[in-house]
Amino acid sequence: EITVQNLPHYLQLRKPFLIFFSDGDIGQIESKEMLKLARGRSQQAFVSCWLNLKNTPVGRGVLKVYFATIPSLPALVWVDLHAGGQVFKFPSEQSITEMNILSWLEKLRAGLEIPSSTLSEEDWKPPLPAYNFLQMMEAAGPEFTLHTSSHQEDRREQQQLEGSEEKATVREEPTEEARVKAEKAQGPGRDLRGTAPRLAGREKQARRHSE
Repeated sequence: EITVQNLPHYLQLRKPFLIFFSDGDIGQIESKEMLKLARGRSQQAFVSCWLNLKNTPVGRGVLKVYFATIPSLPALVWVDLHAGGQVFKFPSEQSITEMNILSWLEKLRAGLEIPSSTLSEEDWKPPLPAYNFLQMMEAAGPEFTLHTSSHQEDRREQQQLEGSEEKATVREEPTEEARVKAEKAQGPGRDLRGTAPRLAGREKQARRHSE
């Protein structure tokens, strides 16, 4: 069964595809006939597979590319993506059997069948230009780094300034308290030292008067 995951592997084989498109599980009769083709010698020349549109909805888009509109299902399609891109659809009036399919393939090789469509040989490109995100990130990287580093330096300076202010405040508070306490403790002492000289002067004056 062809899926989105295993399709690249089969494309690397560079062989034509015989694809059975079904809108659900493949029937028992079709499954047996497709297995016969897959196990036969003819499998060496092409890839016999099927695609369940319910499991892989992208298959509807593939059918629209092949036929412009989705044909009646199930549908057996031959397409050679690596040699001309011609698309052939197995006649719907014929039953899907190994013998009928091999006979039909012989007519394709002999050029007796008309292709339903021919795929364009132009490269499939995205509808919009691609963006180099890595280059955009590298261009924006230095500015972001510079902004981040300057912001970190500003934060460090602010933290250092706040820390120095806190230390200064802590140092000033005990100094102020010590000064107040010192004044209180030294107040009476200074008064006594000032009083003693005055008393001595008065005693000297009294002695002079008495003499």
